[in-house]
Amino acid sequence: MKIYERTENGTVTTVERETGLAEINAAMMGETKRTVRTMSSINRTDYAIDYKDGRSVRLVLVDAPAPEGFVQGQAVTVQRPGREPLTGTVAHIHTAPGYVAVLDDKHRGVSTYPTGFVSAIEADEKPDRPAEPVNLQTHTGAVHAPGRSYKQLRSGTVPKCCASLSALARYHFLIPTSRPVTCRRCLAALAKETAK
Repeated sequence: MKIYERTENGTVTTVERETGLAEINAAMMGETKRTVRTMSSINRTDYAIDYKDGRSVRLVLVDAPAPEGFVQGQAVTVQRPGREPLTGTVAHIHTAPGYVAVLDDKHRGVSTYPTGFVSAIEADEKPDRPAEPVNLQTHTGAVHAPGRSYKQLRSGTVPKCCASLSALARYHFLIPTSRPVTCRRCLAALAKETAK
């Protein structure tokens, strides 16, 4: 998220992006246009405005600071109720107070979480990751060996016996499990891999 850093006669404050844009638009085309002595564009987003009453305002678009207790780029772990913890880094502050935007290490996407779910990771501390389940169980009870990665499935993996994308319709609801493989096709594929 971006905000404007507003410097008026040496005093620096931060304002919401909408507030900064409103001042820029008013100085350029609005009612306060007549009170402006000079206005110059520093770049596409930043402006310097000199008013006739002696005020000198500079508006610079910057990244919003991270919420209190967090630093942008800081390593964090997110623990959501009923879900596995995930690791990432603090991206930026969210518009609503009490939220942190986290860049996920695994999927490289930014998501917003309440600050209560986010905790900092010490530099020498390794996050506790649960042991990854070995196999995938369907709703019928058959247990399959995991194959290649496929993002559209909830489990994140495709069964080893699945040869085509059209066959994935059968495996929409895969549950990670540590039970042994029962699928005959998966067992045959595993036997071929171990024989090599």
